[in-house]
Amino acid sequence: MSWKNPKSYYVYTYLDKNKIPYYIGMGKGRRAVVKHLYVSVPKLSNIIIEDNMTQDEAWEKETYLIEHYGMKCKNEGPLLNLRRGGKTQKSGWHHSPKTKRRISNTLTGVKKKTTINYKKPKTPEHAEAIRQANLGRPNDGRYKKISHTMAKKRWFTDETNSVFCEPGNEPISYRLGRVMRRSN
Repeated sequence: MSWKNPKSYYVYTYLDKNKIPYYIGMGKGRRAVVKHLYVSVPKLSNIIIEDNMTQDEAWEKETYLIEHYGMKCKNEGPLLNLRRGGKTQKSGWHHSPKTKRRISNTLTGVKKKTTINYKKPKTPEHAEAIRQANLGRPNDGRYKKISHTMAKKRWFTDETNSVFCEPGNEPISYRLGRVMRRSN
């Protein structure tokens, strides 16, 4: 496996239980087996790796395989990939130059606000009353982070409406993105 040779690039394919590919990616090191943002990583037995490639060869192979199988978000095939892959693709979110200028102009001359502690100080009696009230309370999950369930969801749009759902569950003809409405 290529993660034993961290300088070598590879292309990996995730297969479902029916041995149908559902994600194709490229990387080096342990990329194929680490957690992905919106795709579940299968057991090692369901990962195919073509390794010992240069970065350009890996980009080319990844692009070819994604084009060959097709992306679900474009109703072309089974892959959960959101981008076509390859060298020209930017990974992650990037602001346009116009948006960067607008943000810069808005923040120019603005001093950073200091953090204010809005918590009211408790007396020892108050803290004890809260402790007594919480004794014996069952763990109802209220402190569990919501990010676990929301991390996989993305905005999809059809240029007029937007929906927030997991990739693969978006309505037909929706693409990745969100329509922002201006308030008058």
